[in-house]
Amino acid sequence: MDLLNPSDIESYTVLKDAQAAVYGAVGANGVILITTKQGKKNSKTTVSFNSYTGFQETTRKLNLLNATEYALLLNESYANAGLTLPYPNVSGLGIGTNWQDEVFQKAPIINNDISISGGSEKLLILLVPQKLNKMVLWGLKNLVLIEEQQGCLLV
Repeated sequence: MDLLNPSDIESYTVLKDAQAAVYGAVGANGVILITTKQGKKNSKTTVSFNSYTGFQETTRKLNLLNATEYALLLNESYANAGLTLPYPNVSGLGIGTNWQDEVFQKAPIINNDISISGGSEKLLILLVPQKLNKMVLWGLKNLVLIEEQQGCLLV
């Protein structure tokens, strides 16, 4: 599904229960049939361009312990087991590093695609080259990672 451009979808159908039985055990939880756009007979050549840009960011971060809270909890578990405390002096630990703030950052996303469709009596064509540039949502602040996908659908 990651390689399928949403603008290439003409329709989709959800099959459940008895309708999906034709697909056997693989379709036991349901089947989604996706019909992609196609060229149409005896139609003029049409060119369309679709582009968007935006930012992606994490929607929720977990509530985690800071360094002092973690050390106190670990000390308590060691004390309950009768072991020597790993952090006898927790006052100097402070809050430590919030790794979620260090790792999750806002990242730009840019998508451009152009489609050319049309057809004659004997030939149907839909050409959809696409380029998606996506900065990775995670990464250290000085490290830039780029995920690039290029695809072309010819029907």
